[in-house]
Amino acid sequence: MKTKTIFLMIVMALAINAGCLFSPRDAEEPGEDTDPWTVPLVPKDVFINLSSGFRASANSNYERSLGDEFEFIARPVDWPDFVAWSKDDEITFLDRLKGDYLGERTIRFGDEFGIFTDKQDIGTDVWYEGEYLITLDPGDGADPDIFAGIARFYLVKGSVGWVMIGWDDLDVSSDEYPTATFLRKTFQ
Repeated sequence: MKTKTIFLMIVMALAINAGCLFSPRDAEEPGEDTDPWTVPLVPKDVFINLSSGFRASANSNYERSLGDEFEFIARPVDWPDFVAWSKDDEITFLDRLKGDYLGERTIRFGDEFGIFTDKQDIGTDVWYEGEYLITLDPGDGADPDIFAGIARFYLVKGSVGWVMIGWDDLDVSSDEYPTATFLRKTFQ
């Protein structure tokens, strides 16, 4: 019995002493380019993911938020000879845009409160119509470039959640800023 007690005391002393050899590492600071993914359980989650993917240096959230059949439909006044614009075109555009605008990039869907002027919900198909605002900082001290307009955004529910399948650029929201169509035409 005495031997068991001494053995247990030695084991406990070693265990306590070993605990002093290891210390937890400091938590990592969140990076500027974190790309948090919100599982798109409801349609508006798609806008959250598109915004974070637009902001981050990686395109993963933006790309994951677009359905394979995604189509951008240009505003005819801004791009009369527009041809079809697919998901691949959209990702290529985004790569080019991020290469030119190294500062902060933001995209807002809906008004300043995320509210749209119109919506139609038909089960697994939804569209929202309203404002968008794109702000692009070139990162060189110059003023940011701003693009704004009114669009209809088409979303469908797939096997892994909601995705956007269409962006129809309808109108300007102000004569002050060019539209997303103009921006895409610039990077074609």
